[in-house]
Amino acid sequence: MLHQLIEIVSKNGVLLMNICPRGDGSISEDQKQLLREMGDWLNVNGEAIYGTRPWRIHGEGKRLYGNRGPSLEYTTAKLENSINIRFTTKGDTLYAICLDWPGGGFTFDTVRVERRSPDAQVTLLGYGAVDFKVEGGTLSIGRIEPATDRRPCQHAFVLKLTGFTLAPEPFALPERCFLHPTNATPTGNVIVRPANPNNKKIVERDRLYHWENPRDTIHWLINIKAPGDYLVRTETCSRFSPARLVLDNGEDSLKFKSADSLLWGTPGLQDSGKLHFSRSGLYQINLKAEDLDDWPRCEVWQIELTPAW
Repeated sequence: MLHQLIEIVSKNGVLLMNICPRGDGSISEDQKQLLREMGDWLNVNGEAIYGTRPWRIHGEGKRLYGNRGPSLEYTTAKLENSINIRFTTKGDTLYAICLDWPGGGFTFDTVRVERRSPDAQVTLLGYGAVDFKVEGGTLSIGRIEPATDRRPCQHAFVLKLTGFTLAPEPFALPERCFLHPTNATPTGNVIVRPANPNNKKIVERDRLYHWENPRDTIHWLINIKAPGDYLVRTETCSRFSPARLVLDNGEDSLKFKSADSLLWGTPGLQDSGKLHFSRSGLYQINLKAEDLDDWPRCEVWQIELTPAW
């Protein structure tokens, strides 16, 4: 129940709990015990729940999307943290509510440190300050040593981050858009090549294949949730020399080069620039060759767009 409460609050929701009185109006002891234990946890960690707001990203960790979520297979954002975390905020404070015991230390996947004040600290609620380090904007939490019987609570543990200016990892934002082979509309001879599940050498993914004619194009229809500049990350491949490409949304265009490789079927991941959207709503995104006379052929695995703000 506590994990459900934390999950819901991190997504800007409210948990309604029902209890079932007996016919005489009394409450069973097992329900009382559940409420008491939730109250004990809130006595220690309530400031991470009461009066908080959701952060730009609601959480990170292996269980963020359940066993297999729609974004997990394709996102290029880091998914390395073994600690399952949900975020809430209050003012300039970020609460990282760990659903697992974080005592072994860990590094955040989605929290970027833009600045830190001299008095910046990380506190485990109910325990005290814990060690941390910041390297290249990445925040890592050190080991926390209390024995099991000295942990401040059970079930979930709250790290309070103060004195930092923090930003989320852009390509983990919920507003990101995926331009994937399976939702593309190619023209000419460009086809969607499904992954071969029997390839034992590498784990394959779907890709846009057989783009040999530079006059062929690829289109996607996407829903932009908020206007502004969007960062563009591409996974492409051309052999020996890069292909010059143009990504166009009807009001702005981005020129970039594909990744070059010695072998077909080996995608290269690149941050390719920005594309501006003046409004929210549906857009047709077009991918085409910039130069029709010098075309080395190209393969496309996916293109990601995410807010730059």
